[in-house]
Amino acid sequence: MDTSINESGVIVVPPKISVVLPYRDRAEFLPRTIRSLSAIRYIHIEYIFVDNASTDNSAEVVAQNVREYLPNEAVKHIQEPREGAANARNAGLEAADGDYVYFFDSDDEVTADFFDKAGKYICDNECDILATATRMVFPNGKTRVRKHYLTTSVRDQILTGMLATQGMMFRRKFLESIGGWRDLPMWNDWELGVRALLAKPRVHWLRGAYHRIHQHADSLTGTSAAAVFPRQLPALRAVEELPLSEIERRALAARKAILAALVSKDNSHADDADALLKEAIAVAPKLQRLYRYTKTGLPGAWWIARKFY
Repeated sequence: MDTSINESGVIVVPPKISVVLPYRDRAEFLPRTIRSLSAIRYIHIEYIFVDNASTDNSAEVVAQNVREYLPNEAVKHIQEPREGAANARNAGLEAADGDYVYFFDSDDEVTADFFDKAGKYICDNECDILATATRMVFPNGKTRVRKHYLTTSVRDQILTGMLATQGMMFRRKFLESIGGWRDLPMWNDWELGVRALLAKPRVHWLRGAYHRIHQHADSLTGTSAAAVFPRQLPALRAVEELPLSEIERRALAARKAILAALVSKDNSHADDADALLKEAIAVAPKLQRLYRYTKTGLPGAWWIARKFY
C-alpha cells in the first residue's frame, strides 16, 4: 500500500507499522517465521527483533535470515536481558516508532496480505485495536481457525480469550497509555485484552484468519492445563484486581470453574483445583454444574459459560 491522493486532493500516507518479534532459544523455528515475513509487500513497516536472553545461536540465525529474506527492509535488533515475553515485548514497544505496533511470536507465520488489509483499514478508519482471528496448526498437519466472537465485550475476553497476541494490532499511543504488557508468566495476552477493552478502545475486527500458530512440544498453547497452572494463576489474580463489573466478575468465576476442572485431572494439583472451584462457586453456586460438565471431557465449556452464565 503506497502513498496516494484521495478524492479531495489530499496526500494520504499509510500508517507505519512496527512488527515486534521477541525470541528466546528459538533457532529451530525462526527461519520459517522470517520466511513468512519476506512475502509481505506492505512498505510502511519496520521489524524489531528482540533477543530475550537467548542461550543458543538464535541471534545469529536471525541475522542470517534477515540478510537473506529481508535485505531491503527497515530492521532493528535489540536485546532485553530480563527474561519473559512481556519484558521483551515492552522493549520492542519502547523501540518502535510506528503509528501501530504488532507483536509476533517467533515460531508462527503470517500471511502476505495481512498488513496490506490492516494498513488500508486503519488508513481510512483510525482505531485503537485491529483484531483478527487466528489459525491453529497441529503436529499432524491439520488446521482450524480458533473460534471467536467479533465483539468488544470484556466478558467475552474473560471467558474466551478472543484477543490473542497474534490477533491484536495496537495503535502505539493507546497501548502505551494503558501501560503495555504486564510481566506475567502466562496468559499475558489474555490479561492485556481484558485491560485494553476496559479502556473502551475503538476496535475493528478484520474478517479472516491471517496467522498460523504452530502447536508443538515447546509451545505453551500446546501444554496441559495442570502442567502450566502455576504459571496461569498470576494472570487470574491480575485480572481480579481490575475494575470489573458484576457480570464480568461472574465471567471470571466461570473461567475459574472451568480451569479447576481441567487442573483436577492431575492428582498432583487436586488441592489447587479445589481452592479455585471454591472461589468460583462463592461468586455463583451454579458454576458447580459447569465444573462437572468440564470434568466429563466434553468440549465447549467456554461457549456454554458464555450462553448460560
